[in-house]
Amino acid sequence: MPGLRPFALMQTDDQWVRCAHWQTRLHGGDEGIELGFQPVQPDDAPTAAPKLAAGLAFDAECRFYRSDPERGEVERSLWSPADAWGHTTGRPSPSDLIGPSPSAPVGDFAPAEPVPPLREPRGLAVDVDDRLFVAESGARRLLVL
Repeated sequence: MPGLRPFALMQTDDQWVRCAHWQTRLHGGDEGIELGFQPVQPDDAPTAAPKLAAGLAFDAECRFYRSDPERGEVERSLWSPADAWGHTTGRPSPSDLIGPSPSAPVGDFAPAEPVPPLREPRGLAVDVDDRLFVAESGARRLLVL
């Protein structure tokens, strides 16, 4: 019998209900899962506009992608299933996946114009070939990396 796997694919609401939960919430229909859920109390209502929703994705090599729509960045980090608590000792810091273009030519390549920052990258997905899909909602386009 094979050993326990660190991950399991959740395909139905029933599978989710049978799991242990800590600050998570399953939205009805196709709205998804909310991580870090905190119930809002009437006297605790937000006074400012909420932050834009960020994207989250993992690839087959345990690389963790997180979008920050307000800064126009997509960060890539290493994540280990052996360290489920997220300790970062000895792990490289997150890097901006789509950073600013180089100012000087690189080899035979010179940018025609500077690459603008992403405009509200929200949705992230990784396919079976480890291609990263970035839904850039501010520019109304889908980037495939």
